Amino acid sequence: MLGIQHIRTSPYTPKTNCKAERFIQTLLREWAYAIPFSSSEARAADLPR
Repeated sequence: MLGIQHIRTSPYTPKTNCKAERFIQTLLREWAYAIPFSSSEARAADLPR
């Protein structure tokens, strides 16, 4: 529906793995921990927003 697709990276390939790691860091910093949630369930419930 959103046009999102899973793309696998080659193992031990810093060029692509660094991009994935940076994306994960951004998600953690700007979404997962930007707002304090009381539990993981509360965070999951807020995911659609």
